[in-house]
Amino acid sequence: MGVLPTLDAVIRMVYARGAMISSQSSKLDPLSNVLTVLGARSTGRTRLEAGGDWALSFPEKNRLKLVAVVRGDCWICLPRQEPRHVAEGDVLLIGNMSYAIASHPRIAPVDGVSLYAGRDSVRLGDGDQAVLLGAGILFERQGSGFLLDALPPFLKVQRASPAAFAVRGILDLLDGEV
Repeated sequence: MGVLPTLDAVIRMVYARGAMISSQSSKLDPLSNVLTVLGARSTGRTRLEAGGDWALSFPEKNRLKLVAVVRGDCWICLPRQEPRHVAEGDVLLIGNMSYAIASHPRIAPVDGVSLYAGRDSVRLGDGDQAVLLGAGILFERQGSGFLLDALPPFLKVQRASPAAFAVRGILDLLDGEV
């Protein structure tokens, strides 16, 4: 079995491929250029296996978070919004906002940050009825706020979307590493 790449390596490969395509077509890739200038870097990857009743909360953070629902379903609860059901194959993009993820929206969440302290993988409850993979992107340079402000604070990419398929593929590679 070969060594699986880290998220940073995957991002570099995507940028390198994008640069090759851009140079071949003589078009610039503005998003790649912006991410490079802002010093985009991986904050790591996470895996959650959960069964029964569970809920985790995460604070607002100046980052982008990608979450893929690999198995089962759950709910995402966002400030001042109705809870949203997410199911296997869906991918979430979460910007600079707090959120909770739960087996049911009425369950009081525990602090997810402290639960993940020092580890990449967490198992809750009595099984793996829901499996989620996550990856974060931080920006090293000041001024990244304009990018986060330009993106929607929350975006659910439906499982049938080609974009969800591509993100899930990258996160599946990372899952092997975790």
